[in-house]
Amino acid sequence: MITVERQVATAAPLSKVAAYLSDFTNTADWDPHTEECVRLDNGPLRTGAHYRNVQKVAGRSSELHYKLVDYRPEEQVKVIGQGKNVKATDTMIFDAEEGGGTLVTYRAEFVFSGASRLAEPLGENRSEQGRRRRCRGHAARDRTVDPYPDFDAGDAGLGSYKGTSDH
Repeated sequence: MITVERQVATAAPLSKVAAYLSDFTNTADWDPHTEECVRLDNGPLRTGAHYRNVQKVAGRSSELHYKLVDYRPEEQVKVIGQGKNVKATDTMIFDAEEGGGTLVTYRAEFVFSGASRLAEPLGENRSEQGRRRRCRGHAARDRTVDPYPDFDAGDAGLGSYKGTSDH
C-alpha cells in the first residue's frame, strides 16, 4: 500500500475551501495525476455520488470509478475509487483556523493488485515527483479567472506551498 498524507493551511475561509475540494470534479486542478474527473450522477453533492476519474501515471492513462462514501459539509469528504489494478481511498478533513483560515488534512491510500503491486516502491517516489511538478505549474499559472481569488488551487493540491507539512 502507498499512503500519502499532507496538511495545508490557507487564509481562505473554510466554507470556500471545503466546497471546492468536496466537489471531486475539481481534482484535475490539484491532483498531479488526474487528467479529467466527471460526475456521473446529478443533483446536489451527497454521499453516494459517483465519478469517473482519468489518471496518467508513468505515461499511461487509466480510469478509476469513485464513489463518495462520507460527506459531511465543511468537515470531511471521503471517496473510494476502483480501477483495474488499484483501489484508492482519499479523505480530506477541514478545520477552521484562527483568523478565518482553513487547515486541510489530505490522506490518500492506494492498494494495488496483480503485477501493479510490484511497482509500489516506485509509486511513492513518482507520486512525490508529480506533486512537485504540478505545484510548480500552479505557482506559475495566471489565476485571474480563479472563482475563489483568495483560495489558491495549488493549496488544494496540498503541495509545497505556504503552510505545508508532510507526514
